[in-house]
This record gives sequence, C-alpha cells and structure tokens, in this order.
Amino acid sequence: MSSGDLFSKPDSQPDPESLAAMPTPRRRHPPLWLIPIGLAVALALLFLHSAESTGAIGAMKLPATRTIAWRAGDTQPAPHGPTADSNPQNSQPDAIDPASLPVRFQATGWVEPDPWEIRVTALAAGVIDEVYFDQGDAVQAGQPMARFISEDADLALQAAEAALKGAEAALQAAEADLRATRYAATENFAAAAAVRADHQVALDAAARLRASGSGAVPEGDREQARLRAEAAAARAKAAEAASQTANARHDEASARHKSAKAAREGARTDVAAATLRVERMTVHAPFSGTVMRRTTAPGRKHSLERDDPESATIAMLYDPSSLRARVDVPLNHIASVRIGQPTRISSEVDPDHTWTGEVIRLAGEADIQRNTIEVQVRIHDPGPLLRPETLCRVRFLDAPPQTRENQPNSNGTPEDHAPSRRSGTLVLVPEQALAGPDRKHLWIINHNHRLEYRAVVSAPGPDGHAAITDGVGAGEWVVLPPHDECREGRRATPIPTSTATTTP
Repeated sequence: MSSGDLFSKPDSQPDPESLAAMPTPRRRHPPLWLIPIGLAVALALLFLHSAESTGAIGAMKLPATRTIAWRAGDTQPAPHGPTADSNPQNSQPDAIDPASLPVRFQATGWVEPDPWEIRVTALAAGVIDEVYFDQGDAVQAGQPMARFISEDADLALQAAEAALKGAEAALQAAEADLRATRYAATENFAAAAAVRADHQVALDAAARLRASGSGAVPEGDREQARLRAEAAAARAKAAEAASQTANARHDEASARHKSAKAAREGARTDVAAATLRVERMTVHAPFSGTVMRRTTAPGRKHSLERDDPESATIAMLYDPSSLRARVDVPLNHIASVRIGQPTRISSEVDPDHTWTGEVIRLAGEADIQRNTIEVQVRIHDPGPLLRPETLCRVRFLDAPPQTRENQPNSNGTPEDHAPSRRSGTLVLVPEQALAGPDRKHLWIINHNHRLEYRAVVSAPGPDGHAAITDGVGAGEWVVLPPHDECREGRRATPIPTSTATTTP
C-alpha cells in the first residue's frame, strides 16, 4: 500500500490479519512506592484538619488572661472554677428593668396563639346557608357564627314530635286497658273466693249427713246434699278458671303498657335528637376571641364523618390577650436559653413599640434542616396589633444574678454552675479588657478556640479590675486589648500574659 492510498482512503479499515499480528501492549501499573506516600499525605491532611479545628494552627494568637472568682470584701481572689456559696441569701439586689439588660443574642420568630388556636366545629352535617363573621372579627362566647340550611332538620323535628304524640296516645290506651283488666281480675278473684266458700259449706253438710245413722236422716236428703256439694265444686272450678283468665289478661295488658311506655320514651329521645340537630344548624362561638381564619362560606358542605379533619371546621379563633413567639434558635445559642429568661420582642407592625416576654418552653427535638431548636416565648400584654404568624424579632437578654439563681435551664434543672451566677460571688477581669463603646462586653476564647463577643454586667472592682456580676464564669479566657482583629467566631489561641496572674 502506497502513501497516496493511505491519504486517499481515510475511511478504509485495517486488515484483520495485520491487527492480529500486532503485539498486545502491556498494561502499566503505578509503582508500589506511591501507596505509602499517598497514605502519608492523607494522614498529614487529617492531622492538619484536626489541628486547625482545635486552634493549634491557623488561629490568631491573642494576649489573654483568665478570670478570677472573688467575693466582695475578700482580700484574696478565689481559685479558678466554681466555688461554694455558704449563704446565697446575703444580698437582695434591686429589681432591674428588662429594657436595661444586655442582649445575649437575637433570633427571628413568628407570633402564634398561646397555648393554641381553637377550632369552631360544626357538630351537624349540612350545607352552610349564612355566615355571620369574617377574618379578624372579634366574637363573643355564644355568638352565632354560621347557619346551615335547616328545612330537613325542621321536618325531622316535626315528624319526631308527631311520633311522640302517637306514642303518648298508645300509652294512654294501654293504661286504660291495664286498669280494666286489673278490675276484672279483682272481681273474678272475689267471685272465685265466694264460690269456694259455698263449695266448702256444701261439703260440710254432706259430710254431716253421711256421719249420721241410717235411720236418723232419710236417704233422699243425703243424696241431695251430695249433689249440692258436687254442683258447688263445679262452680268453684269454673270460677277459678275465670279468675286465671282475668289474671292472664291483666298480665298481657301490663306488658302492653310497659311496651307503650318504652315507645313513648323512645319517641321523646327522637324529639330531643331532632331538637338538638335543629339547634346545631346554628354554629355558636365556643369562647370570646378573634377570628384567625375563616374556613367556610355559603354553600359549602361540612360533615364530621368525612376523612378530612378540616371538613367540620368553619373557623379558627384565638385569644388576642394570650400570644407567644415561636423562635428558631440556632444550636450554638441554645446553651444560653433557659426557662423564665427575659426577652424583648419587636415587629414591623409597630416599629416604635417593644414588648417584653419570657421563655416558657423548648421543643423536644431539633430541626435537622435548619439546624435550630424551636423556643417558645410568652409575650406580655401583646395588644391589638400583634396577630398570629406575624414576623417578629426576639432578643434574649442576660438576666441579672437574682433572676438566674436557682432558675431551671433548658434541661429543666437549676442553672448554678458558674460563680458569677451565685449571689455574692463575682468574677474579676482587668478593666482594660472591657470592650465596646459602652464597655459592657468582653471578647472570650471559648473551649472550641472560638471568639465570642459576650455582653456582661460589670461594676467597679479593686486595683484596676472590673467586677463582673453576670455574663462570664471564673477561669474563662478573656482577650486583652487591642481588639481590632477580634471577630465573632474566629479561631484564636490565648497567650497568657502577666496580667493573668495579677491579684487585687
């Protein structure tokens, strides 16, 4: 084959025999010495990631000092860590206005009824004829809210009342028959008793005649006495049969009377059921509140027997004086939440007003998608502007020591693990460590080697120190100035300074 043929026939296929004669190329495997190098690189990357997460590398090195537990009046500070309090009732600070408390963190929430909304349920099946309310209306307990088409219920009530009248008439007839049979049974019983007495007299006379001698009484008189006794026996037997027949008729009349009485009671029950259905044709408000949602309209069918749980609901009510906020709190802030914690709530519906509240409940599980836990905050005196599902902003406050002492935390147990949260025990930090324009914050390096910008409650302390009454515990790392490079959440490693060992 010439080179011209090669270029002139680009689509030609190679000869199969030539392909078979070509040698098969050997597969090249990577050298074995690359395996230990790859494992070493993987271990090095794992070590670097672990060191970076713990702050060993890649973290800022900041001058810091540990806080010191101290009691007012002591000449030496207490050692780091929790200390015992012999008398937690020594001091009784004045009540602090929640508006003056520092904000621990804030989160977004939605307003909802507390403890829940109330469903207005139609207790009878039917089609709505008229609706007397709309969304947002205020209703009073017992107020009519809607009415069903009631012609069929009215006719059913009339039929039940007619059946009751018939049952009462049948009962009256049964009572009359019972009285008549009772009288007949009494008369027959008396007649049978008289006949039995005559029979006994005849038997006695015949017995006396038989007992006398044959010559004393004629034989004809004896025969007549015997015949009279037999006739009296026949009359007694007939009277006894008549009395039994009268008693049987009385028993039958008594059974018919009981049946008629039961029928009358059944008719009364039917009238009561029909009356109740007619009354339920009008749906009333179960309590005083505000209509949150209307779920009915004229012409709509409602029934309790349908599978749809909303098929019998015509409205949702709530108490406007009892509201709460449903707040999604990130997991990194849950440790700062406890039952009874004061809060401040704001919303765009009234930007100039701030509501106060308190934490009342934490959800039993976290939201895996949002990485949050739902916290419920009761709103004090919510007013008329807040409505369910209104977006709000909830600021969780740092409570003063007297509100934290022996208060349950998010787990329901008393929160008493830091000396700064015990009455009479303070935490000392260098005064120069206070940050922020108001000098009411500290930069803290937490156990995860992350920076936290934490609000604190401070007071003047001895020898250039600030006495922290709330917001930080003894033994925590406090960053010293300058704070220019400090950012919330950044990794940091504390560099102990001589200030850390300074004691007042």
